[in-house]
Amino acid sequence: MQNNKILYDDLYKETYSEIFRFCARKINDRESAQDITSEVFLTLYLKWGLLSQMTINQYRIWLFRTANLTVKRFLRNKGYRQKHETYFKEDMIECEHGFIDFEERKQYENYIDEIKKHLSERDYELFRYIVIEELPYEIISKKLGITENTLRVRIMRMRTKLRSIVEKLILLGCIILFFC
Repeated sequence: MQNNKILYDDLYKETYSEIFRFCARKINDRESAQDITSEVFLTLYLKWGLLSQMTINQYRIWLFRTANLTVKRFLRNKGYRQKHETYFKEDMIECEHGFIDFEERKQYENYIDEIKKHLSERDYELFRYIVIEELPYEIISKKLGITENTLRVRIMRMRTKLRSIVEKLILLGCIILFFC
């Protein structure tokens, strides 16, 4: 029991700032990012018994996925997505990738480069539209000249490939999961 508390405390100390920066970049609001980060760690604490057999990397993946879902729920509840779906690419880069420091920006660019090396040109184009530019499906399907249903199928296939790639990169210590 004491080992679980120590593991939780260590995990909290090691990943809190990363989870916070991830949330802050997504919503561009420091106070809400702190609230969301706290909610993520509270969820981890409440589910600790179910998750106690995981490795450190699996905890990190779980934390980032939970943070991503919590941010999406927050934005949906605030009506953010509908209001801002027509961002221009330049605005999106400025808002979504407002890096805290140069080191963080460099680390983000390295993550993208590592992923790009392992994806086909076609899959990377889709990845770029979804993850980097965060374009709505309607616009992506028009850019690619395909229907939205075909786009959804391609996204599912690309995500499967991406999960496999990211898992390999995590095992190699090259990347921390920020996407998916």
